[in-house]
Amino acid sequence: MADTPVPLADRLRTIASWAVVPALLAMQLFDLRRALVGPGWIWSTFLLGFTLASVLLAVLAWPRLRQFGGGGWRTQQPALTVVVAGFTLLLGYALVSALVSGTPYPTSRTAPDAIPPDTFAFAPMIYRLVPLATAFVTMTTAVLAVLVIDPVRRLQRLWWAAVVVVVSCYALWPRGVLVHRSFRMATGMAGSATLHLVLLLACGVLLGAAVSGHRRVLSAIGAALAAVGVVLTGSRSGLLSLAVFVVLVGLWFLGRVSARLVVALAVGGVVAAGLLVAFVPYLQRLLSFSDEGRSANLHTSLRILGHGWRQWVFGAGSGRVWPWYAFDARYWIQPWRSMVNSSQGRLLTNPHSVLLGVGVELGLVGLVLLALVLVPLVIVLVRCWTRARRSGGTEASDLALLAVVAGLVAFLFDYYLLKNFAVSFWWWFVVAAALTSPPEVSRDGS
Repeated sequence: MADTPVPLADRLRTIASWAVVPALLAMQLFDLRRALVGPGWIWSTFLLGFTLASVLLAVLAWPRLRQFGGGGWRTQQPALTVVVAGFTLLLGYALVSALVSGTPYPTSRTAPDAIPPDTFAFAPMIYRLVPLATAFVTMTTAVLAVLVIDPVRRLQRLWWAAVVVVVSCYALWPRGVLVHRSFRMATGMAGSATLHLVLLLACGVLLGAAVSGHRRVLSAIGAALAAVGVVLTGSRSGLLSLAVFVVLVGLWFLGRVSARLVVALAVGGVVAAGLLVAFVPYLQRLLSFSDEGRSANLHTSLRILGHGWRQWVFGAGSGRVWPWYAFDARYWIQPWRSMVNSSQGRLLTNPHSVLLGVGVELGLVGLVLLALVLVPLVIVLVRCWTRARRSGGTEASDLALLAVVAGLVAFLFDYYLLKNFAVSFWWWFVVAAALTSPPEVSRDGS
């Protein structure tokens, strides 16, 4: 009897379910922050690419999206619903804030054709709005890319994506050394200051796979390489995030596996990290947490908040303090050490902190909406922790979620979700996969 033909829609969904792997590889190979046309071009590669991908994926994922109407989605995936809705509300509020808050603070900017070269200028409104649209389509593309995958195959696709991320980081490291003239690990997806979050999430995915028995040896090796890669980025926030992740993993398995094994692994990790820092000169910056630029940025931010209660509640206005996209789009030339002089004081070209950026530009209202994005992740992790303690089993998605929560430490030191869109895409993909994948449980020690 002839095999039943596979419907075209199912074939397209299968192809689309693998598309995230080459997409991540392309992000690793190329710096897609730049526009398709020369300096000053507004429409970024991310905005155009993710918009097209969102439309195509929405069509393919429509059968599952229809569950929204019947309440099935809200019942089965309440955490992801809240996270997506919270971020959408945050972007909506930021859009209104940008439109009604007035012109940006006058800032000394360097324009390509300015005479004299250093002039005081305002960022055009479009450079404040495009990043918000890009942040939205980045989220929708990542979430839809997960929804189009058959639920039972989501962790498998996530595993391959994590492997590609880790392998490409090491494969492209020599090229990054030549481009950046630094031995700190960096790729097209992210510089050395932000790549650590990419590797930390991959580490959680692969460690979860190893624990659940999926390609155990390869997964364990990949997780170890990802953890070492975090250190090799030379990022201090990355080191803090990794330390939090190690502590959380130790607490997760404490009492369910040999305490000696947990202690031995922890000591081995600390010793290995210590030797790297001691004998690799460029990693010795990990021992210093002082940063003049960030200090000046924080001082000026607090001065702006001091203008009155309206600033504290509603914020100064989206893109009014840090019109960073004007630099990424090369409307203005990147200044030395990313520092600029504004009417309020010295600032970095971007907040370098999610909490600082949202708090200063969007106020307490923005922070509440941001909490709708981040707090549910912690709540779900606590519930997983309770379930694991009660059942004695660990799901593969548990450790991926553990890495997501540990990675929130990095949100204090760099600007994600609203910037760094390649990293943000990977973050959203891991979050959506971890929150929607069905249980894949392995008894500890098996």
